[in-house]
Amino acid sequence: MALEGKDVKAIYEALSQGDVRSAADEFRPLYDRTDGQDGYVSLEVNPHLAHDTAGTVEEARRLWTALDRPNVLIKVPATADGLPAIRQLISEGISVNVTLLFGCRVIDRWRRHTLPASKRGRPTAGP
Repeated sequence: MALEGKDVKAIYEALSQGDVRSAADEFRPLYDRTDGQDGYVSLEVNPHLAHDTAGTVEEARRLWTALDRPNVLIKVPATADGLPAIRQLISEGISVNVTLLFGCRVIDRWRRHTLPASKRGRPTAGP
């Protein structure tokens, strides 16, 4: 890919998305057999977006569309700016794996932001 003139970001995205799609396909029978209770694979939004709500939402939507698998979770950090993004994404039916849940205060903030959204969107499962 480098010889084709692709930059580092394009190479990373091609490789990581291909790996996640392949892994999701491998785990799909488990996902189907457990009715969506197991068999998930996840890919994170760019960590540089951890303090950018709009950027996180945009990136997560792009990844969700590109990966196009029901057993994929998009990892989003539970930062102050990540929480509104998580709420928005869940309300859109995008499955989210919430990361960086360290400490009771962060978990309480996550509950306040996420649980109302999960009632509007489809329930999400995952590790």
